[in-house]
Amino acid sequence: MERDATLRAATDAHLDFKGQLPGAEEIASRVEKAVIDAVEGVEGDRLDADENGRDARVPARLRTNVRIRIPSYDPICNVESIRALFRRRYAHAAAEKRRDAILSAPIPTEANQAPKTRGDASTTLALPSTKRVENEANRSNLFGGARPDSLVRPATKRRRSFTVKKHDPWRLYRVVAGHVGWVTALECDPANRFMVSGSVDRTIKLWDIARGALLLTLTGHIDTVTGIRISRRRPYMVTSSLDKNVKLWDLEANKSVLNFHGHLSGVRCVALHPDIDIMMSGGRDSAVRVWDMRTGTETVCLSGHSDAVTAVLGRAGAPHVVSGSQDSTVRLWDLRITRKCITTLTHHKKGVRALVQPEREQTFASFSAGDAKKFLLPEGIFLHDMGSEQPGIIHSAAMNEDGVLVTGGDDGQLWFRDWESGTKFQDLQVPLQPGSLSAEGAVYAATFDASGSRLITGGADKTLKFFKEA
Repeated sequence: MERDATLRAATDAHLDFKGQLPGAEEIASRVEKAVIDAVEGVEGDRLDADENGRDARVPARLRTNVRIRIPSYDPICNVESIRALFRRRYAHAAAEKRRDAILSAPIPTEANQAPKTRGDASTTLALPSTKRVENEANRSNLFGGARPDSLVRPATKRRRSFTVKKHDPWRLYRVVAGHVGWVTALECDPANRFMVSGSVDRTIKLWDIARGALLLTLTGHIDTVTGIRISRRRPYMVTSSLDKNVKLWDLEANKSVLNFHGHLSGVRCVALHPDIDIMMSGGRDSAVRVWDMRTGTETVCLSGHSDAVTAVLGRAGAPHVVSGSQDSTVRLWDLRITRKCITTLTHHKKGVRALVQPEREQTFASFSAGDAKKFLLPEGIFLHDMGSEQPGIIHSAAMNEDGVLVTGGDDGQLWFRDWESGTKFQDLQVPLQPGSLSAEGAVYAATFDASGSRLITGGADKTLKFFKEA
């Protein structure tokens, strides 16, 4: 009992020591030797874990008598933790000495002193602010030590610099009517021969891009068409609908050749992988389903979202899938190994409604109500916000090869941004079709043609609008 009382007193006295007393190293070394000898000198104690699952290597006699007291951590004391604690305390004292030496060094007389040449042996010392150093030291004392180099961190935080590319303004030059319901999906042919639109009126229409003339109307869905994608490698097109079905169309025969059944509720989005013959679809059943386009069978069901999946895309060069949902999260999936979610991004506060990925970068952007964020693939590292907040709910987003990013909202506004920096360079209010209500200005779909020189949008006023650079 006397040894335990002495051990507790010595440990507590050392923990209260901050490296400010004379003879600090000698006192600390004696306390360290006494504590370690006491821990290793206990004989006859069995080393087994207690009912709370504590460290089995700690002697039972010392589990309740000796503890390391740190504000947010209270583990049982053992030899390794004691030595780690002493190392942190010594590093903290050494960092304070280095800080005092830096603060006492002579300061250059010229604030904007030119950098020295390579042949000059003298260098200029960049000093952090004294207030910054004191705050860092107090915070490190509170949590029981910190890395020595954290005390001499620069006072200013480095920010990533962007080169804002200059873009020409865009203007409306054509309006095409043909649907009798809201236009909810758009896609252009990779060869730039035609474009396809889907609507609440359950029809799919093919249009001539150059003239804006109607070429063909396809029927087959019995509810709103929510997504359209055209294959870049084969003359195929896939469409999704709220009738729980995904259809594969042959663009040479202009007919549906395959149906994909499996969703338990309406399908909200569809995407084709750029390199593999697979298709991804997301729906109101909170699931992302991956399909084999050759056989029409479901290969895997990716479950994890807690609300409807509204956007999905495939990563080029790898079997990865990115999905956005109304549960305000973006999930990254790996189809190669685990077939499970590898990363969940919770940066948005509201439901994610659109995703955009450039062809030549391993990045993507996600959009929700008044919010746009950019991430790095495949880890899902957050890069930066895409400029200022756009008012209203963002329903659609599109991007061309020149780095022009366009987002459309429920207030009828189109925001044009630079992809690299996220800076907005133009906002455009889409004019309503004569006879439409003021609430029918929402832009539900947007896409660029293959050349990137035309922008086509569709919305609640049942028309297609064509834009080009002024």
